[in-house]
Amino acid sequence: MAQILKKYQHLVRYAHWAYYDGPEFRSAATDLQGDFRYRSLEIITPFFKHTLRSLTPNTHVHLGIRNQHTIVLAFRGTDFPINVGSLIRPKRWTQWPEAEITCLTLGSPRVGNTNFCQHFGQSNILTYRVEVMGDPIPTVPDRFTQALPGKLPASHLDWTTDDKRYHHVGIPILLHEEGASILDSIGYGVERPDIEAEETAPPLPAIIRVPYEYGGFLAYWALRSIRMAPDIWNYHDPAKYESTVQSILEQMPRK
Repeated sequence: MAQILKKYQHLVRYAHWAYYDGPEFRSAATDLQGDFRYRSLEIITPFFKHTLRSLTPNTHVHLGIRNQHTIVLAFRGTDFPINVGSLIRPKRWTQWPEAEITCLTLGSPRVGNTNFCQHFGQSNILTYRVEVMGDPIPTVPDRFTQALPGKLPASHLDWTTDDKRYHHVGIPILLHEEGASILDSIGYGVERPDIEAEETAPPLPAIIRVPYEYGGFLAYWALRSIRMAPDIWNYHDPAKYESTVQSILEQMPRK
């Protein structure tokens, strides 16, 4: 289990740097090769350009070529394009049909409905989602998000169905900050109880859903935000993820 973290430790480090500062990523990632001037790009989608440009920036991607066979794309923040599917559709693989793609996320929220997750699972992307125990971001969106009056879509429009329930994709790697041993510090392929309970729970009953849809959501999210704020501060931090991974790897016996 710890070998997985050791193998992808550099991706955790890149995600940490990219989250805070693009120039820091491009200058600090000294093991990346390639022209310094071309290590940054920006994804611009029509949706973000015309609809949300005043609310949120486009997604920034910090690009580095680690060697002639490996390309690293570090996505910063949560401003990911709505059309996530454009990155995983088969037509995008034709240029590099034999490419091995690894995706590693730090504290990712749920990404899409069942249809989306099944489609993603059929792609050639090996996905690990690293989570520090206590980070509240992986617990959202939840059933209450599904019941919002605006009916927030749970996937790209191509896969929109009546199912607006969000789910996770990829292999979970659960990290504990403190543990007596490496086995106590890492849960490989083990889902957090709060995440598993939410994803297997039935939809909200009408007695809760109806009052929620008619204004109760304001009180719910106000209270939940207050409860989440300290945990976001303490646990949802790329630096925390990197330090936790480093602490676990330091426990590994040296050969």
